[in-house]
Amino acid sequence: MYGQSGDSNRAAKIQPLVEWKTGTDVFAPTYSVTDSILRFCVTAKRGVHVSSIHYNQLTQANVFPKIIDSGSTSLAIYATTSKGIRISSQLSTAGGRLHHTLVQNSVMNGVLSQPDFLDQVNDRASSSLHPTLSPDGTMLVFCSDRTGGEGGTDLWISTFSNGQWNIPINAGTELNSNANEITPCFLGNDSLLFASNGFGGKGGYDLYITIRKAGEWLPPTPLLHLNSVFDESDPCVLPDGRIIFASNRNGKNRTLYLAPPVSIE
Repeated sequence: MYGQSGDSNRAAKIQPLVEWKTGTDVFAPTYSVTDSILRFCVTAKRGVHVSSIHYNQLTQANVFPKIIDSGSTSLAIYATTSKGIRISSQLSTAGGRLHHTLVQNSVMNGVLSQPDFLDQVNDRASSSLHPTLSPDGTMLVFCSDRTGGEGGTDLWISTFSNGQWNIPINAGTELNSNANEITPCFLGNDSLLFASNGFGGKGGYDLYITIRKAGEWLPPTPLLHLNSVFDESDPCVLPDGRIIFASNRNGKNRTLYLAPPVSIE
């Protein structure tokens, strides 16, 4: 059982992290250990706007942190960083069609290198997005609607060896349904959070956890204390283990929520 004991008590501790004006979506939280900044996306008239919160503000009890507006618009909607590399999903028009693609940058002293297109990972006929890197930097999990999947958007896995990312493989029926699996996030090297609308659950997209044992991912378990009849997605893990996720449980639009750590029992 994962994250099930004391569900009602922990559900009561879930609190909104970001409140924005009605009709504005807040989503795609990404935490960077390099500068201790939580970045997230906000919809705007001219596209997606990136804002941020410093980690020190998140540790203040019962205080909603002030939003620090970055003042810029970014096409890097989802990003993940580990072991000095950053992989993000960006919009591309390659091949004459608009789709998401994965690019990689190296990170040195907080400065990003020029992006490299991940030829071994991307599929120009489909979208690749929502990347997450394992803490040890050896595994990349992302979402794609490419052929060879179980249906809808699936989780795909690429491993790093000999200085490059290998051709990704589908995570299979243990983790993929015939609907959509999205926004994976490593909790540890052998534990993964993600959202799905294909495994039943309370309604809409629900959050799940899966554990890898002996090289195999176990069937996912719903995080009941985080899920609602609305949509939950975009999990992000902070250094202290707390979880940030996006939900439209307010009945209006997506916003970010802060929850206690997920226990693995």
